[in-house]
Amino acid sequence: MANRLNIYVSHSKKMDYEKELYKPLLDSKIGKENNFILPHSEEYNDVDTKQILINSDLLIAEVSIGGTGIGLELGRAECNDVKIICIKKKGVKCNSSVKRNFKVLEYIDEKDMISQLEKEI
Repeated sequence: MANRLNIYVSHSKKMDYEKELYKPLLDSKIGKENNFILPHSEEYNDVDTKQILINSDLLIAEVSIGGTGIGLELGRAECNDVKIICIKKKGVKCNSSVKRNFKVLEYIDEKDMISQLEKEI
């Protein structure tokens, strides 16, 4: 069995991340085989996650809804050689600097999101 990856998940607070992101990820094969760091979950309420992010193996950034925090986390991950996968809902425009600097996977629904991530991880 391959080593478990520490996967940090970045996203906007404006999305229903518990339902649209955390649950599908945790219920998936990649969720069962890896350690997910979900910065807006109760577990990380009082934790400074900067050090956790730079020590992660992978950053998954959901960029359908942009935000300063996502940009900071993308920059921090890039500067520390953390692998980055950006995802966004199909048909939603994302920040042009994200498109220029990172590969962005488009997904139709949660099942498609998981399928695409499984191919990349």
